[in-house]
Amino acid sequence: MDSSAVETELKRDSLVEFAARHLRHNFTVMTLDYANFSLLMSFVSVSTILPAFLERLGAPNMAIGAMPALQTVGYALPALLVANYAERLPRKLPFILWMGIPERLSTLLLAGVAFLLAARWPAAALVSALLAFAMLVFFGGAIMPAWTDMFANVMPVSHRGRQLAASSAAGALFGVGGAALSGYFLRVYPFPHSYAYCFLAAFGAGCLSFLFLALTREPAAVGVKDNVPLRAYLRQLPAVLRRDHSFAWYLASKSIGVLGAMGYGFYTVFALRTLKAPEWQVGTFTLALLAGQTLASVGLGFVGDRYGHKRVLLAGSGCLLLANLVALAATHTTHIYVVFLLMSVSLAAGVVSDNNLALEFAPEAERPTYVALNMSLVAPLAFVSPLIGGLLADSVSYRAVFLVSALAGAIGWAVLAAKVREPRHRSAFGL
Repeated sequence: MDSSAVETELKRDSLVEFAARHLRHNFTVMTLDYANFSLLMSFVSVSTILPAFLERLGAPNMAIGAMPALQTVGYALPALLVANYAERLPRKLPFILWMGIPERLSTLLLAGVAFLLAARWPAAALVSALLAFAMLVFFGGAIMPAWTDMFANVMPVSHRGRQLAASSAAGALFGVGGAALSGYFLRVYPFPHSYAYCFLAAFGAGCLSFLFLALTREPAAVGVKDNVPLRAYLRQLPAVLRRDHSFAWYLASKSIGVLGAMGYGFYTVFALRTLKAPEWQVGTFTLALLAGQTLASVGLGFVGDRYGHKRVLLAGSGCLLLANLVALAATHTTHIYVVFLLMSVSLAAGVVSDNNLALEFAPEAERPTYVALNMSLVAPLAFVSPLIGGLLADSVSYRAVFLVSALAGAIGWAVLAAKVREPRHRSAFGL
């Protein structure tokens, strides 16, 4: 072994020691960061609060369906462009903090839209709300490759599932309070102030999230890559998929499964428009979603750490399939609570295991690239599917959306089960 290899091994040992020494601290502050950011997202939920806000602004189904599409593209495209830069950073936290400022300010802009535009100029409010939401997800997408690599550096593979499960559970618990508070706002205050207070609460939660994020203790990374021009970097990406067939099959199954999530943005609107649910019930739907996510996260984190994250994702995909089938047969708002509980398991599985699976597929120096590919290559179908859903809802019915979602979800589940191997690495850090 030459001297550079010895030096790299010593640095890697030092990284492991640093992470072990600060494990409890980082586990705690990352959980509190995630919990407060989840609270933020509960106040601007793309499944409940924002669709209901857009509906009050007179948005057509295409605009409501565009919310998940906008979320997907906003997270996907910046991730692919930023991953090359993130791989060259020995420490990711300063970059994450700078990107986190405008990410959180977007919720303050949403509050301004609700206070100043919604009542008098609903069309301008609709466009402005979509732009503010785009700002939220764009900067969130820019953060994710760097954040995930930092997470891998400070959290051994034996604790990653549990940490994300604890974060998801804490976030869901915080979100339960947020859902109760948003339900209170929607029930007590008139439109548009009810939504403005939701968005102000989101900004407050985002400030707390930022505080805990800044307390993360991050070591300098081992194996930082050399500078590669962006064009050359992008040309190298197809070779990653040719080399790693199982990862490529995972992305294929995920892309098909994205169509299974077509109904996400329509469950609430279906309940409001077809099943005639009162508007205050939107908050209780969010409550059911977050309560289910809390309970599911605990068990799924244990399964992911002990048995591998493929099993967790199979469980989540199966629950999403069931959610669409229940929505397809729903005749009363009570059935929508079952839909959101099943959806909560699917969301918890994604939080706990989606990027964890990508991290375990990835060589150490290429982790941001794998995370970016994991986020970006599903973007075309993820962008198109909610728009297809909007067209189906307008031209046929909401139940047609749920039927197509169920069929796509079943195919995605089968590909994941049959073609993707469990990539669990042997070392403590998945190196």
